[in-house]
Amino acid sequence: FCGIPNGLNREIPFLAGKGEVEEAQKLINFSLLFVLTVSCFLGFIIMFTSLLSGIPNDVKSPLRVAGLLFVTMNLYVLFQFLLKSRIRFQAMSAQQFIFTFLYPAITLICAFWGKISGFMLGQALSAFIMVLIIYRIEPFPIRIEFSWNHFKKLSRIGMPLMGAGVLYGLLTTVDRWIILANLGIDDLGQYTVAILVFGIVSIVPVIISQQMYPRIAFRYGETGDLISLLPMIAKQSFSAFGVTLPIIIITYLLVPHFVTTFMPQYSQGVWPSRILLIGVLFLPIAGGVANFLNTVDKQLYYMIVQAAAVIINIAIATIFVRYGWGLIGVAW
Repeated sequence: FCGIPNGLNREIPFLAGKGEVEEAQKLINFSLLFVLTVSCFLGFIIMFTSLLSGIPNDVKSPLRVAGLLFVTMNLYVLFQFLLKSRIRFQAMSAQQFIFTFLYPAITLICAFWGKISGFMLGQALSAFIMVLIIYRIEPFPIRIEFSWNHFKKLSRIGMPLMGAGVLYGLLTTVDRWIILANLGIDDLGQYTVAILVFGIVSIVPVIISQQMYPRIAFRYGETGDLISLLPMIAKQSFSAFGVTLPIIIITYLLVPHFVTTFMPQYSQGVWPSRILLIGVLFLPIAGGVANFLNTVDKQLYYMIVQAAAVIINIAIATIFVRYGWGLIGVAW
């Protein structure tokens, strides 16, 4: 969606800090129209493919439901962006708690009734109900309006933010492609321990970063002063580091015992997972700097850094594997 939700996530708290509430509402109105229009258009295309000749009969029904799921899920994600950007984290937690129980209840019932199509329909219904719940928890005026200026503004801000997010996803998953291409599927299976450990522990600095980002943007809109952001950046980095460090130490010590007890066949993944934990240690610091760059409209620099990191990751991991370091080399 051209980075529109990402740009909205930055601009709403920034404009709120400046006291330009009406302008922030206009961006919300535009984003609702844009996301809903594009989602419906693409969802219709997905549904339309089910009518094409050559599509197996058992795929047609899931395709039709997939179009509906595409619309409702994107609308749900946008409403989550609106909660975060308006610094409504208590409401965000409440809706996430409700979703935790609502989602499996509806999807399991629908899956029992309609198999894969029912499962996807359950997801669509869950997302739509959550949109209604979010609006009930945190209501705001809904008006539909379109503006090319709003599109250009949000896409200019949001595209690099979206690109940086995509590159971060690539940065943290490219190791698996390198293992699959150079070592094989058995080694990728052994690497599962490292994937699980990294995914779980890295959630902590990400959560703290998401909490601080709109607050930093609000402060920047309020003061217009870069220096005023530094205490908040330091607070984010040190608090995230302080929370993450003991978790990393405990995980580092317990991983061998956990694998020996519950996953003895994955013993080769212990040391790669320990090495990746060292990398997680730098995420809290990187998160603070990333939020600073994104807030002061230097998100393109952050995207360039992410791209460079991906290239370095691919190059070094490939070299280490070809020198015979195996999974240890990929992890380093």
